[in-house]
Amino acid sequence: MLNVAGTATNTQEAAVRIAIDPRPPIEFAQEYAPLRYAPEDRYSYYSPGNGTVNVFLTDTMPVEARAIGEPFPAGFLVMIQFQKALVNFDSTGNPLWSFPSAGRFVTVNDDEIFVSDIDDVHVVDVLDTTGQKTAVLRFDREVNYAKAVGDRLIVVYNDVGPAEVFRWGPDHRLGEKLFSSVNVSYGRSAELSGDRIAIADTYGQQVVVQSISSGAVQFESPAAFPNGITWRGDFLYVVEEHLDRVVALNLGDGSKHVVLAPPTPDRWNSGMTLSGLVDGYCGEGTAYPRSIASDICSGEFTLYAPNGIHLEQDGMWVADTDNARVIYVGADHKMSILTGLNGPVNVVPIH
Repeated sequence: MLNVAGTATNTQEAAVRIAIDPRPPIEFAQEYAPLRYAPEDRYSYYSPGNGTVNVFLTDTMPVEARAIGEPFPAGFLVMIQFQKALVNFDSTGNPLWSFPSAGRFVTVNDDEIFVSDIDDVHVVDVLDTTGQKTAVLRFDREVNYAKAVGDRLIVVYNDVGPAEVFRWGPDHRLGEKLFSSVNVSYGRSAELSGDRIAIADTYGQQVVVQSISSGAVQFESPAAFPNGITWRGDFLYVVEEHLDRVVALNLGDGSKHVVLAPPTPDRWNSGMTLSGLVDGYCGEGTAYPRSIASDICSGEFTLYAPNGIHLEQDGMWVADTDNARVIYVGADHKMSILTGLNGPVNVVPIH
């Protein structure tokens, strides 16, 4: 059976709420570590003042990934946006199989894998654990993200409008619509935790938590282009793409904790916003310089326009998109790296 690591761990659903530890369950100190690999210079990345450069989309581009450092704690799936492929890697970074996709997302539920279709972004393909297509789901709106959790399916769309939750069954058929959220703008992920749904309202630059049963908005917090999002107890771990970091939001007191970021003081300031960010350059004299957040400038312990996230009990997976890699950071700052990926936007560990 395929199980997602770190799904809804320590979620408190008791009638009587107990006090929660105000510290995030996982937090990594600011640190610099020199590179043990040659940085990728062919693939796409964000250049301050210039936008994204080296963009080329093709499903015929070879995947030339290479593993660095510690073995990963599990095999994993990576959605590689600009190579238009979902690839299944083993824990040593060897590819096992691939599936063509439009490159928007990958999620799993037990033995089912959900990916965006390569030809039609209104379609979600359902795969088995060997990468074979078993079902097709079609929607009226373009889909940015779909994830089944037990007997419910979350769908987030590439427009301004509500995210939705449907009944989901073993026959791969959508059931009744159970929930429509408040309007969000081009959201890129959402996660269920009991009666709560957390939505990354990406272009609305906020995170929203609603009750599915009542529809009440229970929590809102600004975020700098949130992409990946996941629950751990009463914390929400959020990938802030444009601040190059992962933060943990405490739903109990509303505080924000920086969990992983480039080793620069501004990005470790939990109150930092895009309006206050002065982005440094890395590589003087180049036509399209990289951000100071790049691994070229900040070493291994950094993030550069990251997207997807998953938690283990004592570590964290991140799709470090503009560094062209996937990383796992575990206890004692042990790091596993798979580099050489053109635009990895989601990573899902499998056990």
